[in-house]
Amino acid sequence: ASPLKINGVLGGGISSTFPTTEPSASGVGRPLPGVSVSIRNTDHYTSLGPNVGEVWVRSTSHMQGYVGTDNAPAADGFFNTWDLGRLDQHGAVVLVGRAKEMINLGGRKVDPAEVEGVLRRAPDVVDAAVYPGVRKTGDEFVQAAVQLTDGVPLDAAVLTAFCQRHLEPFKLPHQYHRVDALPLTASGKCQKIRCPNWGMATAD
Repeated sequence: ASPLKINGVLGGGISSTFPTTEPSASGVGRPLPGVSVSIRNTDHYTSLGPNVGEVWVRSTSHMQGYVGTDNAPAADGFFNTWDLGRLDQHGAVVLVGRAKEMINLGGRKVDPAEVEGVLRRAPDVVDAAVYPGVRKTGDEFVQAAVQLTDGVPLDAAVLTAFCQRHLEPFKLPHQYHRVDALPLTASGKCQKIRCPNWGMATAD
């Protein structure tokens, strides 16, 4: 057998792989024998690209859900990994994000990682975290915590103008919060729940 290059872990088990002899393969590879992958609800994620949807997996080796939640397999045996992805022309799974991190703007989805990538390229932005804000109506909006170069004031108009050159209008942050540093875990992952105004309803 050919040596394995990379494994994709979906739904609590190794689900996909491809040999090093297949340089054309992308993402996390094609499903392993006995593993079925289904891309579903693509109409919910059209803003993330063509054919992107929730990655559902079925096999005999995957977990049956999370304890204390209703995230169980569907009637056809497929389990929602809550990863977002698509299948490329070779049948390989290409992951693009996590569904539970998406910001829902009236049915249009915003990937925080995409907006963060743009903000990090803006002048004087050291780092950024993007996450949903919640209006008193219950509707979500895009907000961002930004770490700036020392001594540089936060100018929302400048940041928005920069983002407008790279993002669709509905993806633009509506609020910016300056932070001295993003709240990070020991492994360096941002704890967005500790960012300003996380989960708080605003007046508008």
